[in-house]
Amino acid sequence: MPLITCQSRVAAVRTLTHDVRELTFALTDPPAFPFLAGQYVAFRAPAPDKPKGASRLYSLCSPPSEEGTLRVVYNFVGGPGTAYLHTLNVGDAVEFKGPSGKFLFQTESTRDALFVATGTGIGPFRSMLLEYLQTMHQRKLTVLWSVRQERDLYYQDEFRALEQRYPHFRFCMTLTRPTGDWQGLRGRVTAIFPEHFPSVDNLEVYVCGHENMITQMQQLCDARGGCPFYREIYY
Repeated sequence: MPLITCQSRVAAVRTLTHDVRELTFALTDPPAFPFLAGQYVAFRAPAPDKPKGASRLYSLCSPPSEEGTLRVVYNFVGGPGTAYLHTLNVGDAVEFKGPSGKFLFQTESTRDALFVATGTGIGPFRSMLLEYLQTMHQRKLTVLWSVRQERDLYYQDEFRALEQRYPHFRFCMTLTRPTGDWQGLRGRVTAIFPEHFPSVDNLEVYVCGHENMITQMQQLCDARGGCPFYREIYY
């Protein structure tokens, strides 16, 4: 799929938590942007030491079937990329390039799929699930997602609604540092995984987020005999 330089305008800015925002871009030129669920785009962010700016990559969290718009979700960490995205307001003109990336859902597989995310690593999985859930009814699909505290939760109603709509889909949310009367799972995804998935014989695993988590998940899968394993490292 060839790279496209795309012109757009910010159509919506949604504050999801104290440090996470979702941006919606309305396409202007070209009016269509073909991509595959799980791919990312590159923004050119201002950087003091780089006259041409710094290229920063963000996974698309919207499905390819959502025509005319693209969405990204990010948490503000203060680097050039998130600092740039954090300045954007509705109506601002934005240029990006893409699509890129090979972190794709294996639609031809017959294995059950587990999507493991930390933080905004949920982005590409949202794109995949919204695109393919209704067609994957013969496969069990599970999301295992962790954030730190209750204040870091978002997309909860959306994923719970998908869980109610699709019997073959399960949504598992865990907090690593809950502060209140949290009734859900507690602990890191690497601690939750062994209990809920003692066997990986009919499983394929997709992981996105912290590099240490991804390494540990690979080791856990290998210790159980191994399975197809797909990764996207965010930090």
